[in-house]
Amino acid sequence: MATRTVTIYASASAYVTTDSPNTVDNSKAIAKIIHNRDTDQSLGYEMFAPPKETIGKRFVSGILYIYGKIYTITSPGRNPIAAIIGPWNPKKTTWNDRPPISAQNLGISFRQSSFDWASCEILNKDAVFGAAIVSYGFELNAERGAKDYYTSNSDKKPYIEFTYADDNAGLYPTDLRPANEFADNRAGVELRWSIALKAGTIGRPAQTKAVVSWSYGSTTKTATINGAAQSYTIPASQLPETGTVTWRVTTTDSAGNTYTSPDATFTTTDATCTAWPVTPVNAYVDGSKTVTLVWGRSISTGSAANGADFQASGDGGITWTTLGRATGYADFQAAPGTLPAGNVLWRVRGYNTDGVAGPWSAPANIVVRQAPRTPSITRATTVPRPTITWQAEGQQAYQLQVGSWESGSVYGAAKSAQVPVFLPDGPAAVRLRVQNSFGLWSQWATTSVTIANKPGAAIALQSKDVQGGVRLSWSTTGKYTQYIIYRDGKEVGLAAEKAYTDYTGPAGKASYVVRGVNADSTYTDSSRAVAILVITSGMLAETGVWEWVILSKRLNSRPARSHSEDEDMTLTWYSGRALPVAELSGKRSHTASYAYSLSSWDQVERIRAMEGKQVVYKHKNGELMTGILGGLSWSYSRRWWDVSFTITEVDNGLAV
Repeated sequence: MATRTVTIYASASAYVTTDSPNTVDNSKAIAKIIHNRDTDQSLGYEMFAPPKETIGKRFVSGILYIYGKIYTITSPGRNPIAAIIGPWNPKKTTWNDRPPISAQNLGISFRQSSFDWASCEILNKDAVFGAAIVSYGFELNAERGAKDYYTSNSDKKPYIEFTYADDNAGLYPTDLRPANEFADNRAGVELRWSIALKAGTIGRPAQTKAVVSWSYGSTTKTATINGAAQSYTIPASQLPETGTVTWRVTTTDSAGNTYTSPDATFTTTDATCTAWPVTPVNAYVDGSKTVTLVWGRSISTGSAANGADFQASGDGGITWTTLGRATGYADFQAAPGTLPAGNVLWRVRGYNTDGVAGPWSAPANIVVRQAPRTPSITRATTVPRPTITWQAEGQQAYQLQVGSWESGSVYGAAKSAQVPVFLPDGPAAVRLRVQNSFGLWSQWATTSVTIANKPGAAIALQSKDVQGGVRLSWSTTGKYTQYIIYRDGKEVGLAAEKAYTDYTGPAGKASYVVRGVNADSTYTDSSRAVAILVITSGMLAETGVWEWVILSKRLNSRPARSHSEDEDMTLTWYSGRALPVAELSGKRSHTASYAYSLSSWDQVERIRAMEGKQVVYKHKNGELMTGILGGLSWSYSRRWWDVSFTITEVDNGLAV
């Protein structure tokens, strides 16, 4: 094993503090590191750029040197150093957006009250620590007190003397797919693999070449892929129609490391599938119209459907008539007059990719009846929320589909409907059917409409933090009739004016967009605004009032937060069974319990005013609870009011 030793110096630094959590100082020559849980805190980050010849090599050992001093405490103390474990940008680093660091850390001790060089040995204990510091840098913290150290901007830059070796490092292939499974070879088989980094590798080399080899029977073939691609498709002509294929991949990275994966196998012999009727089942159908038979299937290999046979029986299953065959996973369209009248059974069997049929399904029962005439679609507007108008006879209900939107079953004789969602620009298929008093549906009437949004004046969006929420404001010259506010892609509110405060989101980062809507439903989306809601403790407010009560302490204990859920069910005991059978209603309850201490009766009164009302509770860790406040109790002890309450979650339509 050949080793070499090199010295590298810090090339960039970042200094962040809790005082300015969204800014960074990249120019400090001497940085002060503070760790005080009750006041300010600060951290220093230093970046290293390992020499090109060390990339892809294995870190062996090293010593880190930092020039600094410690003060404000009576002993040197321990100053933790953590490794940065991924790429980072010093200019974009802030207290709220810090680089990822290792769980392991080392300690370095500075001389008290006078500057001097301090050092610590870097060991590769957790297989990533030493290589990570060399590759990306380190974070300097303090367990207590404060210290000054010279950064990369000084004439006494932090530096590392480290030793590296050129064995057992670099990239290697892993997670080969397909493996121990079926692969459909009709259009070839795509081989895929992932690339992992050997523990202790310096930097991240790139894959430069991969050689794939596969074999079946006495045949062996290879293919070479130059570059970083991590897949290769074997042509169908180079695979057996049925059989087992063994394959492997050998990769080479930019540092010259070469590794071969273990063998993986897949089969091109498919299993037989199980099919069953989906719809119609136990339903009335109109035999004078085309009847769509929808079927389901399962197959242990997960392969694609390859068609199915359909049969019907009008004599209770004594004799069966073949209706025809569907291709792929398509539904079967039974032509008018194909099905006999009355009680009819129908069944299905599916084919696998090898063209082998599975068993016939259990039969499904239908009753053939007359359906209403197909409605006529007379008008479809082209705006993002189009209005569809039609004519129909005997309509008692309708189902409308426009693009990706579906109305579901809408009861009544109305013959016009507006799509409530915004559809994207471009062609959209329109489908409509109606139901008569017998509960029978007509055939689908179809047309198409080309949606064309006409954006108006631009909307410039800004955001800023307010207590418990994010204040949005925007400017535009457009005359929009309504504004829709989206947080992380979900609608959270409506506004008529050019401002809105979102109090319903949890702590953390969120992305906002405001959509200005015209009377004809054309719209314009604003620029995107990213906000970071910072909460230092717990907060409680009545929905719509938004006067927050700050919850941060509990006398003689930590604040208590707990949650419980319950699923509604009915238990029935049957004769001969020792245990009950459960019937789930789909209803559930979710209750959270909280306990805090408050310093004034006024705060207690404010919470009492919320009892029985919808409230929002949020916590700095991202917890968000919306529901009805109840279970309120309070007591007085040693100048503090101990308060406990519950919040029961309800369906409020808020996006979370």
